[in-house]
Amino acid sequence: MFKTYIDNYNSKENQEYLDLIPTIYGYKEKLLDNKKEEYFYRETEKEYHVKYKKFEVKITKPEYQLIETKLNELNNEKIKLLFDYNNLKYRIINEINSESDFDKYSKVVDRLVKIDETLDNLHEYYKKVNIKNITNHSKNEDKLKNINEKIDELNIKFKNDIFKDDIEKRKAIDIYKKLLDEKKDIRKNYYNEVNYILLKKPVIKYITKEKIEKIEKKPKKSKSMPKGNEEQMKRYKLKQKIKEKNAKNQKNGEDIEDTIKKLEKKIKKQFFAEFNFKNEEECGSGSHSSDYFTKKPQILKVINKYPDIKKLMPKGYNKLSKADICKELYKL
Repeated sequence: MFKTYIDNYNSKENQEYLDLIPTIYGYKEKLLDNKKEEYFYRETEKEYHVKYKKFEVKITKPEYQLIETKLNELNNEKIKLLFDYNNLKYRIINEINSESDFDKYSKVVDRLVKIDETLDNLHEYYKKVNIKNITNHSKNEDKLKNINEKIDELNIKFKNDIFKDDIEKRKAIDIYKKLLDEKKDIRKNYYNEVNYILLKKPVIKYITKEKIEKIEKKPKKSKSMPKGNEEQMKRYKLKQKIKEKNAKNQKNGEDIEDTIKKLEKKIKKQFFAEFNFKNEEECGSGSHSSDYFTKKPQILKVINKYPDIKKLMPKGYNKLSKADICKELYKL
């Protein structure tokens, strides 16, 4: 039976079932307030049947038994058999036994040996299916301790609001979210104790129906769509958004391209008015005593205020040097 338990647990059916269960419960949540009869979540003692949009599945649940329950059953049986064993042994040694006692004694001994073997196998099974937990427990305890310390440090910073600027605060929030995700992932992967034996594997049946797919006409790509670099593509997309947004407000007889140019010019003018520098050289200057000197964090903060400007900047621009950021700004 030991091999059967291991094979059942490691089976493709069981692994697919374990992967599918979070999806099933996710649909259960979505369907709580569902009013469409064609979508449903049905669960009985032995089966799940779920349908949501194009997804439909029927699952016959696996049959489990808790390891602790099985151990208790075997140990209770063993206690009773040991009483019979000692009684029969005494009768045989003292020659007060009947002829049938020899057969009873032999059966009791065989069963006790079998019980001990099963108990050992269950302990071995537990170790094998929880090997990741056992092997990584200490390592992940250290990881969790380290993560919790970093989270505590950030909580103190948030409580006292001790950040140089909004950029540093935003970075701290991102780090905080990543730490929480990492903590959740560690608990998910290494702290799910398997405390059961799988007596019968699940049966998963995906139900599919023939669907008539509508053929939708794909919109023709604009001939004016540029095939240049990433910066040109960004500029084109931005112009298209401006065009759509301002189509209703278009003045009679005014060319749309002229309107876009005016809007772009206005946005740039408002953006550069936030600073004291007048050109690229002054922007990238390191002269702290000059009136036009501006720190890199302040430049990044202003860029964030202007989404249309931010969209035109290259990917990862915030990691560039101040001089390179200024160079990119004056390319706009």
